[in-house]
Order: sequence, then C-alpha cells, then structure tokens
Amino acid sequence: MIKHHEGAIGMAQDVATSQNKVVADLSASIIKAQKLEIAAMEELLLKS
Repeated sequence: MIKHHEGAIGMAQDVATSQNKVVADLSASIIKAQKLEIAAMEELLLKS
C-alpha cells in the first residue's frame, strides 16, 4: 500500500503547479493526506 500511496503523490505532484487553483489546491491536499497515511503505515510496520 505504501507504493500505491507514493504513486498518488507522484501523480498529484505532476499537477501541483497548475494554474487552475482548484487543481493545485486538490493536489496539495492529496500530497499532504498521502504522506500522513504513509507515515501511519510505516509506524504500523515498525510495531509488527
């Protein structure tokens, strides 16, 4: 799942500099959320 989330970050980064504010804002939101989820998954892996 971590690779899946990293892929989402990569796709969101592709449009992060969009001139469309809605797209740029959504991209930033996706990047932030996916990074948080990756951190949570990595923490779970450390505990297992």
